[in-house]
Amino acid sequence: MSTSAATVDFSVANGRLRRRLHSSGFMPNISMQNINDFREPFSEMHFLEARTHDQALVNPGQRVVDTHFIFPNMKDDPADPESYYFAATDHLLETCLGCGTKIMYRLGTSIEHTRDRHFNALMPDDFEKYAEVLAGIVRHYNDGWANGFHWGIEYWEIWNEADLGPQMWDGSLEDYHRFYGIVARRLKSEFPDIKVGGPAFCGLKSDLFSDWLTYCRANDAPVDFISWHCYTADVDKLVAQPQRARELFDSLGYKNAEIMINEWHYILSWEGVHHNFTPEGYERAMSGPTGMFGIDSAAFNVSVVARWHDTPLDAAYYYGCGEETWGFVTCYKALNKNYYSMYLLGQMMTGFPNRVEAAVSGETLSVLAGGDDDGNRAILLADYRGDDLEIPVTVAGAGTIRGIEVSLLDQQSNLKRVEPARDGDRLILRKDASGSAVFYVTFHSAGV
Repeated sequence: MSTSAATVDFSVANGRLRRRLHSSGFMPNISMQNINDFREPFSEMHFLEARTHDQALVNPGQRVVDTHFIFPNMKDDPADPESYYFAATDHLLETCLGCGTKIMYRLGTSIEHTRDRHFNALMPDDFEKYAEVLAGIVRHYNDGWANGFHWGIEYWEIWNEADLGPQMWDGSLEDYHRFYGIVARRLKSEFPDIKVGGPAFCGLKSDLFSDWLTYCRANDAPVDFISWHCYTADVDKLVAQPQRARELFDSLGYKNAEIMINEWHYILSWEGVHHNFTPEGYERAMSGPTGMFGIDSAAFNVSVVARWHDTPLDAAYYYGCGEETWGFVTCYKALNKNYYSMYLLGQMMTGFPNRVEAAVSGETLSVLAGGDDDGNRAILLADYRGDDLEIPVTVAGAGTIRGIEVSLLDQQSNLKRVEPARDGDRLILRKDASGSAVFYVTFHSAGV
């Protein structure tokens, strides 16, 4: 007998699906586009926004996004358009916008995995001049300066993971506080309508956030949004963070600051991925149901986004950066399970945006349900590491159901059509094996 179940009531409205929870740290690669054009698959995931961090790493040979590529010589004049190289970044961002995804711009540099020495992830020598350079970048993309654009990019993040150390910032955190204050004040002075924030710390570290926000309050450094990162395989841990963060930041005087997790990803262990890398260790980390390309990762993704809908989190950016390892294709260029999970979330968010009441029993299930303005309806249900082979879903408020279609995502199948059993007002969703699975159910009511 099943110990898990779901109920959906389409007659009870529950606001709108929150599209900013379905944003990305990935945009289509431009450096290999002539060989592998990923624009169409990317578009079908329907991410609302894409964060620019680390795009230089996944576009080898292209001078994109990072400040040292756009403004290569810090001895030049930041007021002179000729000091900047925008062309490649223009093309990258145009490609992303052309796929229907907006830009969230990280100002600064990508992470640097060199050994012994670092060349790009360095604390700027002159904070004030660096701030002028960043103002030139904002001006180019929002005010048309230097043959630029009027894209209205709203969110501008100041650096990334300064708490990581030399891979991202070779100064102290006190140095970062001062840097942030100088940049944030400079940008808001010229562009009052944009939102600036950070600090994109590696985790929700209360002491570090307290120190940073205390500095910002004392030095009139504007903070429109607050960001941090989390890599884990624990759904409950990740879903609990927004409430903890909201309470912390409110207590520090930042009740109006938006909160965002702008890097998140399923991972069991860094072993074989970043630490003690070997071919065998990498294969273990990536393959099989529990690997980063496996069904556990996909069910984790859907579970987290579904549950975040009932938290104070304002935005989340999945670190699907690049295509392999952290991305959406295998080394053989096949779409992986993470892709299909994000595809389903995108279909749900854009196709059925009117959220309705839904609930689950049991610890392994998560659910989103919604409809469109024409009476079409859908349910997206994730079972993360559940043992039950049958999951009953009680459906209310849908009238006489007809035309049910159920797609199953599991370790063996990618959106395989399956036939649900019917038991009165209940659907019985069946898995082929115990463990993780994701179901996508679409249907109409009679007369629609």
